[in-house]
Order: sequence, then C-alpha cells, then structure tokens
Amino acid sequence: MRSFGVIAAPIGIPLILIGSFQLIRAALVISGRLKGPLLHIFEAYTDKPQEYNALRDLALWATILIIGVLVYLSDLMTLPIGSFLPLVIALVVVALAQEQAPFIRRHLPFLMPQPHWYADLSSRTTLMERRRIAYMWLRLPRRTRILFNHHDGAFRIWVDLVIMGTLG
Repeated sequence: MRSFGVIAAPIGIPLILIGSFQLIRAALVISGRLKGPLLHIFEAYTDKPQEYNALRDLALWATILIIGVLVYLSDLMTLPIGSFLPLVIALVVVALAQEQAPFIRRHLPFLMPQPHWYADLSSRTTLMERRRIAYMWLRLPRRTRILFNHHDGAFRIWVDLVIMGTLG
C-alpha cells in the first residue's frame, strides 16, 4: 500500500458521492424537473439577466466525480498516465464553458440545453417579473414546489397568476 493510501479512501468516496449526486441534480435541472436552482438565478438585482450555464455545471461535477474515482483507484493500484486524460478533458471543458459561454450558446446551442419552462419564462417575462416569480417561489410550501417541479402546466398557471397579481 502506498503512503497516501490512508488519505485516499476517506477523500475519494465522498468526492464520488458528491459528484454523483450533483450530476443527478444537474440532470434534473436540465430536464426541467428541478426549478429552484434556475429560479435562484433570477433573484439577483442586476441590469443584465444571468444565463444558466448547463455545460459548466455538468463538466464541473463530472470533474469532481473523476477526481474522486482517480483518488480512490490510486489507493488500489498504480494508475497509468492515460487514466488522467478524462480529468484533463473535463477541466478544459469547464474552463471553456466558463470563458466562452456566449460563443458556445450562439454556435453550439445543443451543448447548453435549457429546460422548456426556462426558455418560455425568459422569453415572455421581463427581468422584474422573473425576480418577483423567484421570490414568490421561496414563499411556496415545500409540497407545492414539488408539485410545480413535476407539472410544468401547473407551474405556468402559477407564473401567470404571480404576474397578474404583481401588476402595477
């Protein structure tokens, strides 16, 4: 056993679990089954709305998962140099997704998927209306948020009611 083997297992397994759970969460956000993280983006008081960067999130959590797997496997065996290639690729994707997001969004839109409800909400509401919707989302009971996470039609009706209720 290597000298850093005592550290590898306690670090590797939590990184694997965190990376896995966050990748699942990112997939739920992209598929439109988890609305809270995207609505949280609308809470900020800015002049220019922030765009959701799905590629960055996926690549970041994949990087953490890969690091966890590599750390865990390094305790069990000697890893060849080629086993670090996925880590390097994931790090490059994270950096490109962060720095070149407008270019990727414009020329390779399939790499930056958005849930249908998010695209619909962004196209038909103003920044102030989205901010109000985001703060009203925080006031909803947990069960209602769960319902709206799974039923886009009910969520759309609720959004219309929030917009009509805050006109003026």
